[in-house]
Amino acid sequence: MLNPIALALLPLFASVQTGSDVRLAQTLDAFDRQCATLDSIEGLDARATAAGWEAFTPEEDSAAGRLLGVTLGAAEDSGATLKTGTLRNADVEGRVLFLAQVVASNGAGSVECRLLDESTVQPPAAEPLIEWAGRAPRERTLPSGATSWFWSGGVHGEANFTVVLFVEPGTSAARAGTGLQVVAARMTNP
Repeated sequence: MLNPIALALLPLFASVQTGSDVRLAQTLDAFDRQCATLDSIEGLDARATAAGWEAFTPEEDSAAGRLLGVTLGAAEDSGATLKTGTLRNADVEGRVLFLAQVVASNGAGSVECRLLDESTVQPPAAEPLIEWAGRAPRERTLPSGATSWFWSGGVHGEANFTVVLFVEPGTSAARAGTGLQVVAARMTNP
């Protein structure tokens, strides 16, 4: 028979979240607030600025700096036009909002909103991601050191896809940043 005190404490322990669970929930909440509407980089930037996010130039060796470098290099190599923005918000400690709008030479393109959390050091469990998205993702672990959870059709109505990406430090995937990234993108047509 269980001790009555232990029995009384069970509900408290059942609802305890670890620090990484809380941080993941905060990251997903910030992503939902900033990345639900994928109209344009100008619209995303205006809403983020109104919510207290401030533009900044990331250090080259940070996750945001490496992502920016890889993105700029890919756009230059392909001849695409690229607009980007990097923002941070003291209320969303340690996370960076990365915005990108790409237009290829044929006029097709995309609008992307990405929230980076470089401090995440281990991949999240699938269960909180499924609960957040309302459905199961396609999960993959890549030889490059990245694990992804992909939702075709996106988690929000405007996105063509949403992906949660975790990149281990010291792997080949880390050249574009490490930690957790939550991404939504909407394709645009000419």
